[in-house]
Amino acid sequence: MKIVGNVFEGTPWYKRQSFGLVYAGPVALIYKGDMPENTEITIKEGCLGIAACAFEGCDNLSTITIPSTVTNVGEKAFTCRGLRKVFCRAKLPPILDGTVFYSSSQSKCELYVPKGCFEIYATTEGWRDFAVIQEEDEATVIQPISRKYDDTPYFNLNGQRVAKPIKGMYIVDGKKVMK
Repeated sequence: MKIVGNVFEGTPWYKRQSFGLVYAGPVALIYKGDMPENTEITIKEGCLGIAACAFEGCDNLSTITIPSTVTNVGEKAFTCRGLRKVFCRAKLPPILDGTVFYSSSQSKCELYVPKGCFEIYATTEGWRDFAVIQEEDEATVIQPISRKYDDTPYFNLNGQRVAKPIKGMYIVDGKKVMK
């Protein structure tokens, strides 16, 4: 079964979702909203798939980390020209549904894979097209800390989105909050 990232666009469920990466169960579905420059995203562990067109037009995505649990990536999931680094934690390359890294230039993109997995990625269709494939030493892999990444958008009191909020009052999810 194929899932396209914008399948729920316009539905009440989709409208209730916060800006940022939207999940539908164990699938990274779509990036909702405007993406700030040089965005780095780590897909949550336990995610099983990345929907087709999930990051379509996300040209500000510079780095993506795919967890070890992802087994499938949908066609054109990464249509983003700014993508420069892909960290794939899976020991077996996830199945790519067609051309996954559509307009991201794999010739300018580096792929980082688990130690001992270079050969399998270097010989697997779709993954072998990266300009650089490099093994990560387990000692150099940075483990996530217990701080939740907050990609909730902040708006000033005039309703303008604020990329990097500092101390002050903002609107978040329709409510006034102090940062």
